[in-house]
Amino acid sequence: MVLMNTDTKQYLTIGILAHVDAGKTTLSEAILYAAGAIRRIGRVDHGDAFLDTYAVEKDRGITVYSKPARFPLGDTKVTLLDTPGHADFSPEMERTLSVLDYGILLISAPEGIGSRVRLLWRLLRHYRVPTLLFVNKMDQPGSDRDRILADIRSSLSDAAVDLTDGTDAADVQEEIAMTDEVLMERFLSGTSVNDDDIAELITAGKLCPVYFGSALKQEGVQELIDGMTRLLRPTAYPEDFGARIYKITREQNRDRFSWMKITGGRIAVRDRIPEDSEDKVTAIRIYSGSRYESVTEAYAGQICAVQGLSGTYAGMGLGRELDREGQLLTPIIRRSVILPPDTDVSHTFHLLKDIEEEEPMLRLEYIEETREIFAQIMGEVQIDILRGLIRDRLGLEVRFGDGQIIYRETIRRSVSGAGHFEPLRHYAEVHVALSPGEPGSGITVTSTCPHDLLSTSWQRLAMSNLMSKRHKGILTGSDLTDVHITLIGGKAHLKHTEGGDFRKASIRAVRQALMKAENILLEPVYEFRVELPMSSLGMVMTDVEKMSGHPEPPEYEGDRAVITGIVPVSEWGDYALKVRAATAGDGVATVVSAGYRPCHNTLAVLEERGYDPASDLKNPTSSVFCSHGSGVTVPWDEAEARMHVETDWQPDPNERIPYPDAEAWGPGHTLRP
Repeated sequence: MVLMNTDTKQYLTIGILAHVDAGKTTLSEAILYAAGAIRRIGRVDHGDAFLDTYAVEKDRGITVYSKPARFPLGDTKVTLLDTPGHADFSPEMERTLSVLDYGILLISAPEGIGSRVRLLWRLLRHYRVPTLLFVNKMDQPGSDRDRILADIRSSLSDAAVDLTDGTDAADVQEEIAMTDEVLMERFLSGTSVNDDDIAELITAGKLCPVYFGSALKQEGVQELIDGMTRLLRPTAYPEDFGARIYKITREQNRDRFSWMKITGGRIAVRDRIPEDSEDKVTAIRIYSGSRYESVTEAYAGQICAVQGLSGTYAGMGLGRELDREGQLLTPIIRRSVILPPDTDVSHTFHLLKDIEEEEPMLRLEYIEETREIFAQIMGEVQIDILRGLIRDRLGLEVRFGDGQIIYRETIRRSVSGAGHFEPLRHYAEVHVALSPGEPGSGITVTSTCPHDLLSTSWQRLAMSNLMSKRHKGILTGSDLTDVHITLIGGKAHLKHTEGGDFRKASIRAVRQALMKAENILLEPVYEFRVELPMSSLGMVMTDVEKMSGHPEPPEYEGDRAVITGIVPVSEWGDYALKVRAATAGDGVATVVSAGYRPCHNTLAVLEERGYDPASDLKNPTSSVFCSHGSGVTVPWDEAEARMHVETDWQPDPNERIPYPDAEAWGPGHTLRP
C-alpha cells in the first residue's frame, strides 16, 4: 500500500540548462559552494567537479548524465539537476524537464543567443517550466550587458527583466509591473511590486528574471541565490501518491534503479508499485553527487532513486501521474552496430537492451533476416560514449556503420481498424480508432470500449499491448508517431483466450487501420540560421530553395543578413562548410533539430525503401479466423466483413488535420491517392 504524505518539509527541483561550454557545471559548483553544500569548487577541465562523477565525463570534460545535488535555500530543500549541454545528449536533458519546478537557462555572454539557446528556451516553454536566466562569462572582453539584455528580449522573451541589482529600483519596479495589466494598474496607483507578486509572475511564465555574472569568479552567483530564495515558491502537492520516472540506471553489480520525482503522497520501502503488481520497493536512495543517503520513505517534491521495480521506463507515470507523451528531441540518424566476428548477434542484442533502458532514444532494432542490429544515434560523441559503455559492460569492441536518415510515419485523418486472432484454442478480437495527434506527441492510447463488451482486465491488457508496441507504418516500415489510438471494441473467449492473443489481435487492428488510412511520410528537419555578408544573400536563398527548404524573410543588421528557416536533414549535408568557403570565412551557418515535417520527396524514398507491408510477418496486416478446426489467414481488406464485434464508431467531421497539404498515400501506397 502506498502511504499518504505526512512530511512537513518543502522541496524544490531546479534544473540548469545550457549550450555546451557555456559554464553550466561551473555555475552548479558555484551555487553549491555559495550555499555551503560543498567545501571547494571543482572544475570540469580539472576533472574534479562535484557533479561530473563518471569517468567518461572526467575524461571528456563534458556532462553526459543528469545528476542531482542537494542544498538548502532558506527553509526549502533544493535538488539541483545538472543536465548535459552537448547536443548528442539532448534527450537525457529533455527527460529531466518533466520533473523540474524551475529552470535556470545559462547564456554565455561572448557567444550570445545562438540556435542552441533558442532551442532550450522553446523546450522550457513547451514543458511549462518557469525559468530564470543567468548570463555567464561577463568578465570576458566585449560582454555588453545592455546589448545582451536587448538580444534576450528580442530573441527569447520580451518579459525579461534584469534583477541582478535587486527589485527595489523604480525603473525595475516599472518593468516588472508592465508584464501584467492588473499589476500595472496597482503600480500606477502607488502600490509597489512585492516578492509575492514577482513569484506569481515567474510561476505563470509572465516574467523572466535575468542575472549577470561570472560563475568561475563567483560574480553574480550570490545575487542569483538571493533571488531564488526570495522569489521561488515550493509546489503544493496532493495527498494521494504520484511519481514521474525520468531515467533508469544500472550499477556495476547490475542493481537497477528507477529515478523519479514524487509528485504526491509518499513512497516507502516494501510498497508495491504499481499497487496491483508483484514489484516491491526494496531500497530508496536520495543522491547528492556520487554520495547517497538510504531512506525508508521519500516524500512529495523529492527526487529519489528506487530499487526493486522491474517494469518501469523513462517517462512513466505512477499513481495519479499519466505517462508522459513523446519527446521533442529524438535521433534522426540510425546506424548498424557491427559486432566482432563469431559474436552471437541475437544474444548480444538482448544484452544491449539493458543499455537501451538507460538511453531510450537508442531504439535498438534487431533484423532477424539479415542478423543486423541498428541503433538510433544523436551524433559522433554519443557513438564514442556507447563504444566505451559496451566495452565496459559486455567486453565487446563494436563499430558503427554509415548513418541512415530515420523517417517516421503518421496519418492525415481518423480511421478505424480491427484485428482478429483465432487459431485453434486461441481467441481475441480488437477494434481501434486511430486519429492524428499533434506534431511531437508520439503515440497515446485510451479506451472508450464498453466494459460489458470487454472486461476491464482484458481492456487493460489490450491497452498495455498497444502502448508497449513500436508500431510500424505501412509506407516504409518506419515508426508510427503522432497518432492517438483508442480502443473502441473487443471480444474474448471464456475458455480459449490467453494474454498473448490480445497482443497479436492489437497489432493486426492497428495495421489494418493503417492500410485503410491516408498515410504521410515524415522526415527530420533542421532549423537553420545563416549569418553572412549581404553580397552572398542571393546565393544562400537560391541554395535553400534547391534543398527544398523554407526560408523566412531575411533580417538585416548593417551590411550583414540573417536568414532562418527549415530545411530537410537529408539535403543539408555539409552546407555549413560551403557557406564558410563561399564567404571566405565571413559566413556562419548553424542548425538544430526541429522535429519532423512531411517528406519533400516521398515517392523517391518509397521507391528506395521498397517496403511491402503485406510481407512484414512481424507486423501482419491480415487476421486469423478459425475455419473447420484450423486457423485461416484472411487479408486485411477481407477481414472486416468477418469480424464478430460491431462498433458504432464514426470519424469526427470537424477533426483538426495537422498536415492538410501533405502528400498522403492510401492502401498499398504504390499509387497516389
